Amino acid sequence: MTATEEFQETTAYLEHVETAMIATTLPRGGEIITPIWAVTVDGVPYIRSGHGTQAKWYRRALQAGRADFVDGTRRFPVRLAATADAARDTAVDQAYIDKYQTLWPGPTRSMTTEPARTTTLRLLSPDPGPAR
Repeated sequence: MTATEEFQETTAYLEHVETAMIATTLPRGGEIITPIWAVTVDGVPYIRSGHGTQAKWYRRALQAGRADFVDGTRRFPVRLAATADAARDTAVDQAYIDKYQTLWPGPTRSMTTEPARTTTLRLLSPDPGPAR
């Protein structure tokens, strides 16, 4: 399977899973798996921290620039990129509302406002492709 196909599989998984399990690496080695929500916008996956920048998983993932999503024995590696696009943030807000509002209206509201909104991370293929 190519890197593109693997990332398409990752995107499909995150689009349909209710709660994703993100694995982040501890500073002294090992990892911690944390349940989070994930959405997709125009086929691109995004995540946010419901606890803002203070969430430990978020700080570890941002510092490493990568993480894995875990589903049983399957692992979905990704690279992470912070976003700073107001229009994109609005689209990500709507994706959270569409996916989670019916089940969890209160937590969904917190995921579409500050401080969560400023923690939006775009997920990228773990293979950056050829250098240009």
